[in-house]
Amino acid sequence: MYVSQQHHGQDSIAYKRDVHTLLWFAIGTLHELATAIRQLRSALAKRQMLDSESAPWVALRRLEKQWKDNKSFREMRNKGAFHVDKDVVDKGLDKLSDERHVELVQGEGSRDVEGWLPLGFLALHHGLGLDLDRYGDFVEVAMADLGIARTNIQEAFILAAEAVGISPPASNPARPAPMAG
Repeated sequence: MYVSQQHHGQDSIAYKRDVHTLLWFAIGTLHELATAIRQLRSALAKRQMLDSESAPWVALRRLEKQWKDNKSFREMRNKGAFHVDKDVVDKGLDKLSDERHVELVQGEGSRDVEGWLPLGFLALHHGLGLDLDRYGDFVEVAMADLGIARTNIQEAFILAAEAVGISPPASNPARPAPMAG
């Protein structure tokens, strides 16, 4: 995404295509991350290295619960991120066939960065039953949760190390504050 944005701009087809690809990858990753958080939390608790009420663990538990236990988030991952169900695609294509105009190709020129074939994305989007507002809300949650995960996992590991007497080096810059969950 960064390269696409730097070389082609945020309004380019290449950047927009990369954003959609990254989003669905992130959705699957957040689900797997929730599994890892649950296992890590359990392992640290057994070793009495877990401060379950600390800000990073409160935020990580919320993230874990959302991506592991929330049925709609789990279905988004299962049906759209890691494997796309044929039924979802068929449903999306049926909905698209009812529309008067469906854009099959966007862009100009022969280079990949100048074009995009959005049919698969549109079929997935319609097949999952997402209107643009719900999709936008879901995207915002996924991107915010990636930031929460990044900051709070780092802080949780630092707290675990400190619990066994390991302090960060004195030359270590100030730790970022955990993000609210």
